[in-house]
Amino acid sequence: MTGRRAVGSAPAAFYSTHQVAGMLGVSLATVVNWTRLGRLHAHRTPGGHRRISRDEVLRFCQEHRYPVPTELAGAVRATRRGPPRVLILHRDLAWAELVSDYLRFDRELEITVTDRPLEAGFRLAQVRPHLVLLDLELGDVPARALARLADELDPRPLLVGSQPVRGADGEALLAEGTLAGVVVRSTAIADLCRRLLDLLPAE
Repeated sequence: MTGRRAVGSAPAAFYSTHQVAGMLGVSLATVVNWTRLGRLHAHRTPGGHRRISRDEVLRFCQEHRYPVPTELAGAVRATRRGPPRVLILHRDLAWAELVSDYLRFDRELEITVTDRPLEAGFRLAQVRPHLVLLDLELGDVPARALARLADELDPRPLLVGSQPVRGADGEALLAEGTLAGVVVRSTAIADLCRRLLDLLPAE
């Protein structure tokens, strides 16, 4: 019997520096350097090999805002109980904060707001939201990039586009399955938020 885990089983408790390098997409030398500098804590086996715990890899990712490896998705889900999570990517932060306030009015939610697509990508991996509301006026590239990142997550978050008026861009992304829905910002804010709340998991 080998020491390999069966596919779909829980993440291992400890990893070699080589495994961590593969998960984080960096070189072995980088991981070894991080352990020498104390950024990533490792212990040594009786044979002198470094081993890094799953919890330490998660801590490193969260502390340094590094995307959580898909191999550790189960560990993150196990530790991420609590209220539903929402990520809002919108260039109009005042409008995004208003939506955030309305969403929290009747329900406890964890909401992250940003106006930067790159940060949204990191937050998607870090926060693992149930729903992402994104501004389609940023163009279809951020929408498709976030959709590709969302495809790596289990469960996959719902992506909902936001437009000032219903338009062809949103309809195209909806038709191809990139988006689960489109909301129009001219809709009454209470109605818009009710629609978003209906997409979130029940308490």
